[in-house]
Amino acid sequence: MTDGMLGIVPHKTSNKDFIKKGIKPSAQFQAEEQQDMLTWVIISSIALAMTMITSLVIHPALVDAGLEAWVVVLIDSLIGAAVMLVLTFLVAPALNEAFAGETAVKEVDPASDPAAGK
Repeated sequence: MTDGMLGIVPHKTSNKDFIKKGIKPSAQFQAEEQQDMLTWVIISSIALAMTMITSLVIHPALVDAGLEAWVVVLIDSLIGAAVMLVLTFLVAPALNEAFAGETAVKEVDPASDPAAGK
């Protein structure tokens, strides 16, 4: 901002076009499934717990068993992938179905102020 001018306002020295009139959208995007914050907290907690168990229990046990390093890394990776697939495709939809309610926005007040907590 120089000379007290905003960068988004066209003026005689600006190379920007004037603001063009838009159109209202004819359709509204809808989520494929309703999401719930509690689902993400539970999924994240389970993923963190499995990561800690794999890192602190399973990995040292595999190393102590005398397996080669690449086998240990492969087993660790397969465990992580399997856990994430189960959480993503089985657990998350079940939790979303159990917790998610109607979260669609029905009406927006253009005079509302999000900063004021309305």
